[in-house]
Amino acid sequence: MHVTLVNNYLYLRGGAERVVFEETEFLRQQQVTVSHFSRRHAQNIPTPYDAYFPPFVDPFTLPLAGKVRHAPRMIYNAHTYRSFIQFLQSVQPQLIHAHNIYGGLTSAISDAATRQGIPMVMTLHDYKLLCPAYLMLRKGQVCEACLHGRYLRCIVHSCHKDNFLY
Repeated sequence: MHVTLVNNYLYLRGGAERVVFEETEFLRQQQVTVSHFSRRHAQNIPTPYDAYFPPFVDPFTLPLAGKVRHAPRMIYNAHTYRSFIQFLQSVQPQLIHAHNIYGGLTSAISDAATRQGIPMVMTLHDYKLLCPAYLMLRKGQVCEACLHGRYLRCIVHSCHKDNFLY
């Protein structure tokens, strides 16, 4: 069996990455072949597939005009789609397990998996599918304003880091 683990980062950055690395170790102990797909980042652990990884872009370091140009790529990244298709054709995993892909790799991962006919599962580490600020909190209180696709409310209420622009 060959499983590809997908995550925005391939270095120990937080809890989701710890899960990816522990899952990698567990699968390898079970004699499963594991490959990774991520974004290119200086802190990543090296893999034989780094050349397929799309570049890491930190939107917080971009000037305002750059943030505006980059914003659509945080929702859907066509470059990631093309890179992942090439990766999948080369590696040919039997299963894809995605973790945190939002804002970087994006749902382009699932489109590429579907196109290649490879089953994909995804572990959700937060509420990002329901809340753009991912915590479902506003000013420390439970917030459900963005449920049912009303995501712009997150901007109106400056929910993410108490900042209108982020």
